[in-house]
Amino acid sequence: MNCAAELIRAAEAAGVHLRLTPEGSCKIAGDPAAVARWAPRLRPHKLEILATLQAGESEARHRRWRLTYQDGEVDELDCVPEATRSEVEGRYPGAEVEAVPTVRH
Repeated sequence: MNCAAELIRAAEAAGVHLRLTPEGSCKIAGDPAAVARWAPRLRPHKLEILATLQAGESEARHRRWRLTYQDGEVDELDCVPEATRSEVEGRYPGAEVEAVPTVRH
């Protein structure tokens, strides 16, 4: 396990989502407060994070996913067993895919 993969997983758990753009850069999305907290921590590891995303080593599995289609429609998906972002994107091409954090009580 590499440090970048651990950072990506921790950021995802905090509601910060990192993904590769078609141009090969990294896009950070999620709750603005969480992004503001995590961006300074992630920035020094940008090259390692990019390499990890490109290698697919950060593929965390999640049960719930939010899909935003090109027409703006939003849907949530439950996956049993849990699925990776790549698996969900493969099933719903063109949709913006975001993991929905699981709330544990």
